[in-house]
Amino acid sequence: MLFLFLLNEVKCGVQALDIAGRQNAHSMTLAARAIVELFRPVKREKELHRELLTFSISYDY
Repeated sequence: MLFLFLLNEVKCGVQALDIAGRQNAHSMTLAARAIVELFRPVKREKELHRELLTFSISYDY
């Protein structure tokens, strides 16, 4: 089963890449947690162990 979330953040400025990276990390946490919460009620969360759930790209403009 594949539930890959692609997250993308674009920022401009001096600390743009740091901010974009933090925002992507936060969004990835929420996405991964939501996937686990979908699998937990049916006792299938172990299927997610060591699986790629999120993918992130951060860049500055």
